Amino acid sequence: TNLTAMGQVTSPLTPTDFGFSIPSGAKISGIVATIIARRESGSGNVFDLSVNLVNASGSVDGDNKATQTNLPDSFTSWTYGGSADLWGLTPDASRFNDPNSGLALVYKKDDSTNAATVGIDNSAEIIYYEL
Repeated sequence: TNLTAMGQVTSPLTPTDFGFSIPSGAKISGIVATIIARRESGSGNVFDLSVNLVNASGSVDGDNKATQTNLPDSFTSWTYGGSADLWGLTPDASRFNDPNSGLALVYKKDDSTNAATVGIDNSAEIIYYEL
C-alpha cells in the first residue's frame, strides 16, 4: 500500500483463513499475531496504527495491539498479544475456525517527506487453548 501524504492511513489489510480446527468446547487462553512487515520504499516514517482481530462477519473487534513503532527498511517480525492475552474478548473455538476471521492491520505515515510503501511478507495467528 502506497502512502503519499502526511497523516495518510492504509485501508485495512485483512489476512484471514488461518486454517484452524480447534476442538469445539476448547477454552481459548491466549491469542498471538505475528506480522512480518517493512517500509518497502520511500523514506517517510510509517507505523502500525491499529492491529485488531476480525470476526467471522468481517467486523473489527478486540483490543488494538499496535505499538506505533516505525517500520524499518528490512522485513521485521512484529508480535502482538500473548499466550494469556485474549485481546479484551471472550472468544470460543468457532471464531477462529471460521475462514472469515483473522486480522485487520492499518498503517499510517506520520511525516511529510517522500512517499512510502508498506510491505507485508507474512502473517500468522497462534491460538492457545485448553481442552
